[in-house]
Amino acid sequence: MSGQLIYQPMGSATTIGSATNIRSLSTGLVNPASAFLMFDDKVFKDDPDGHFRFGIFGPISVGYETGDLDSLSDELDGLESVLDDTDLTYAEALAAQSQYNAFLANAGEEGFVKASVASYVPAFPIIYRHPQWGAFSFDLILAGEAKMQVLDDEIDIIVSGSDVDLETDSSVYSRAALASVFGLGYSNQVWRNQFGSLILGSKLNLTRMKLSRRFSTIENLDQDDDFEESDSFENNYSLDFGMIWLMKNTMFGVRATNINEPTYHYDAIGDDCTNKTGTALINCNAVATFISSGDLTDSGEYVVKRQFSVEASSFLGEGEWSVQSSLDLNGVEDAVDDKYQWFSMSASHFDKSNWLPGLRAGYSKNLSGTKLDYLSFGVTFLQRVTFDVSWALDSVEVDGKNMPRSMFASLGLETAF
Repeated sequence: MSGQLIYQPMGSATTIGSATNIRSLSTGLVNPASAFLMFDDKVFKDDPDGHFRFGIFGPISVGYETGDLDSLSDELDGLESVLDDTDLTYAEALAAQSQYNAFLANAGEEGFVKASVASYVPAFPIIYRHPQWGAFSFDLILAGEAKMQVLDDEIDIIVSGSDVDLETDSSVYSRAALASVFGLGYSNQVWRNQFGSLILGSKLNLTRMKLSRRFSTIENLDQDDDFEESDSFENNYSLDFGMIWLMKNTMFGVRATNINEPTYHYDAIGDDCTNKTGTALINCNAVATFISSGDLTDSGEYVVKRQFSVEASSFLGEGEWSVQSSLDLNGVEDAVDDKYQWFSMSASHFDKSNWLPGLRAGYSKNLSGTKLDYLSFGVTFLQRVTFDVSWALDSVEVDGKNMPRSMFASLGLETAF
């Protein structure tokens, strides 16, 4: 969902994006104003004590994304092998230099693999709506992402007597972010006339974040005890605001996330090289090389930029059919410097029967960063069990087989409307 510290869509947001889905509790908190709409007014108006809704399990969501480079793992294995080869002839070294310099030039741009996961803690989110005081929401999310990328450096041929070797500072640089986020939100209807009603909402997010970095030259990937690495932990908070204008068959929304732009910091790597030896010294010196070239920073910060989004939905019949769309008005970067700005459009059908599944299908595009296009599909069983999957239209070759460059999937169980 847009505006997350770690981008990983959950629940029906995997299919419909950041549009408010009043049928899905897990995505009902995308817009801070939407918690007020998570109840059936026909039932609610007869209960002066208010109503609760809560999650049961998940949704648990996983995803991956790769660069536009075929057989990355195989190529890295081949490069590591030839760098370790002590019996190369000069002709073999020339051939390997030509082959892998071409690979590294591409890998420096597209050589990355990223994985992500996110889930609500069981029983969350929890929403309580009072007839007079509005809706209060509580959510607790655990999320993580990791990205491995190639830093490229040209291969040199080193001749010493009869010995021929290949040398390069080309390396694998990995970053990871883990976050636990507790959200406390409030929303209420503030104005109503014959045309519709205006709902406002706000949300405070309290975050515990861990940022990690790992670095190794490709030649020394098998010696993980000597990786150059750092870890940092920080606490911070963020503020979100939302507004929804609801009419009989139409809904419009505006949302602003991370208004205060919280900042988190990576600890330094590549310092104190003089006290290191062997492989650890090689890795530390390689870090210094990439820092001097501007490809790395010895320390860094992750500023969670504010993001503005708009949404629109239209309902047909008794609300069983709907079409919805959402758009991020600006792009923002996540903790590993990947940029996201989403446009999504979708259609869905919700059946009031417990026995007929609810269905939804959609299209989305990242307007920044990789600019990938996605198709998605979701289903709700028994008004409680949700499953959604989204896959990129671009493909990449892995182990001789084509697979989508990116995919997200989500599974969860929640209380019914």
